[in-house]
Formats: sequence, C-alpha cells, structure tokens
Amino acid sequence: MGQTCANLVSVSTHVADLDACRPAPITAGERTLVLRALPVEGEVTQLTNKERQKLRALGPLLRLHGREGVYELKVIALPQAWTGLYERAVLLVSLPALRLLSPEELEAVVAHEIGHEYVWPEYIAAQKRNDAVRLRELELACDTIAVLSLTRLGVKPNRLVTAVEKGLRFNYGRFGRPSNENSYPAFKIRRELVKRMSRVTRTKLPIASLTKPPYMPEVSNSSYSDLSQ
Repeated sequence: MGQTCANLVSVSTHVADLDACRPAPITAGERTLVLRALPVEGEVTQLTNKERQKLRALGPLLRLHGREGVYELKVIALPQAWTGLYERAVLLVSLPALRLLSPEELEAVVAHEIGHEYVWPEYIAAQKRNDAVRLRELELACDTIAVLSLTRLGVKPNRLVTAVEKGLRFNYGRFGRPSNENSYPAFKIRRELVKRMSRVTRTKLPIASLTKPPYMPEVSNSSYSDLSQ
C-alpha cells in the first residue's frame, strides 16, 4: 500500500489519496471475535424514529469508505457526548451525542472516527509511547480525512466545527476538563484546519498541512466505558 495515510495527508496531496491509502477492512473472523467480546449491557436499543433516521443517514459515508456492512453501529448509554471507533469494527455513538448533533454534524464526527482507521497503527503506537504530540498530529490527520470525506459527499466541512463545539460545551459544562485533554488539539487549531482544508478542496490545491476533530472525553464507569478510553 506504500506510504501510510498519515504521511500522505501530512505532505501535499489531494482527495484521491484517500483511495490510495485506504486500509483493508477487518476480516469477517476478526469482526466476529470483536463483537463477541462486547459488553452485554450498556447498549441503547430503544430509539425514536428521528434518532434512527440520523443513523441511517450515515450510509453514504460508510459506502464512501467501503465500510458499510463492516462496522457494527451501536448507540451506548454514556453521560458524555462521545463517538468512537472500537477495534476497527464497531462505531460507538453515545445517546447524548446522537441527540445533540444534527444529521450532518453526526456524519462529520463519524467521518473523523473513520479517519482513525487510516492511521490506526500510528495511533496505537503513539498511545503506547504516551506521545501526546504525535497523538495530536494524528487527531488532526483524522480531521483532514473527515473534511475530504464531507466534501465528497457534498456536506459543508464546517459541520465538523459546529459538532466539536457542541460536544465541548456539553461535556465541559457537565464534567469539566478531562485528564487526557493534552492528547487532543485545541479547538481553535481544529477550526483553523477545517477553514484551510475547505479552501484547499474548493480550489483543488495541494494540502499544505494536517490536523484533527471530535473530542474524546473521559467516561464514567459503565459497561462500555472501558471501550471509550
């Protein structure tokens, strides 16, 4: 596959690079093992029609990345507004996030989470080293992938900014600052990245630099809390 997507995004490249560096999906056997290991409790299954419509609206994004039928989508009972990709197999959306975000904002944060699969080995390695600088860089790379994805789908990239801002306000107002905040770029940096990327994608110019989105807060004890760390 050549260069990793993290490197491709950080140098100078175009939307087509997502196709060049897209990782192979998790195998059916691996997916089965991940799903079997999921907690029994903590999943929210009673959803309104409006909430189900938001989830169904993620279909084009999943198809864009070749992940429809690969990712299991679960809504979970966490108090924070939070989304995450677990073991490259399960997209987790907290109930507060599902209710707080508009359909396009939810699409934006899920695009960011899908971006994590493109930089998965680098991200895991940085976590093991406790390398906060590299983690912030990779978060920004995921933001870049999200902007490229939204542009292809005809969704305004600014939806990522408004989604992040809503999540920050919701979580900070209720739970304060998380202890792992240093591993994530400041909101203003993410906002500027989205602005810059929006100009790049409109003019078809090369991408000069990278950066990321969605806020991953610490979560309280629950069946799914360990998955969101």
